[in-house]
Amino acid sequence: EMKEAVEYAHERNVKVYLTVNTMPRENEYPILKKYFSDIKEIPFDALIIADVGVLSLAKEYLPHVDIHISTQANSVSSYACKE
Repeated sequence: EMKEAVEYAHERNVKVYLTVNTMPRENEYPILKKYFSDIKEIPFDALIIADVGVLSLAKEYLPHVDIHISTQANSVSSYACKE
């Protein structure tokens, strides 16, 4: 449904930003990788990301999408600390 919603918005010249403000723990990264893989074909205008580890993962899985840092930015995992 997200793809259809983004297309609907774009037909009306409305930008769509996907907010990914999750602060995943180590064991949640496989789920996040699958999520990013599942949405890679959806033409979001940008992602809003709060965690540096998530930002790194988004750049890997969605290199074509602009990224904005959330005002809720933080680090809670080793993925975030590696950057």
